[in-house]
Amino acid sequence: MNKTFAQLKRDLVVGKTLTMTFNATQSETIKNRIGKARKIIKTQSNGIYLEVESGNKNGSFLELPCASLTEYDGDIIKVFKYGKRDLTAREAEILANRPSNRKENAEILRMDMLSDGNQCYWKDKRYYDENDANWYWDWNKGMRYNHNENKMYDKKIKGELEMEYILN
Repeated sequence: MNKTFAQLKRDLVVGKTLTMTFNATQSETIKNRIGKARKIIKTQSNGIYLEVESGNKNGSFLELPCASLTEYDGDIIKVFKYGKRDLTAREAEILANRPSNRKENAEILRMDMLSDGNQCYWKDKRYYDENDANWYWDWNKGMRYNHNENKMYDKKIKGELEMEYILN
């Protein structure tokens, strides 16, 4: 049975150990840590520090993302990447109506490209600010626009499994 994110934080106390059973990152350092129990040496509100080697006081930081990307059943902790979704009708409308897409700004955009200008950039920037759509530029309210795929990264949606630990 799944437990709450708050219960997970209460269960992660100094002295307990975690054993990594899966990590999507395939570096040599990570591969060497799979299957090895590591002691929790410090806790804080957004994550924990795990012992790298016996007696090491610094440790490595394991950030706990938001509750929507974490599952915990009392023994196994699963951390997921944020998911991608299609744009909502409102988000698609905002993108379609940005100033750099409008016919009346076509000449300004052309001149910007030829002269390394930035008028359309600032028009777009103001437009996204006015429409509460700063997800176009960076993470905003748990969302960020993926320009390459025309999708939205959303931290409320579970993506692929990123890490799995057993709490000992």
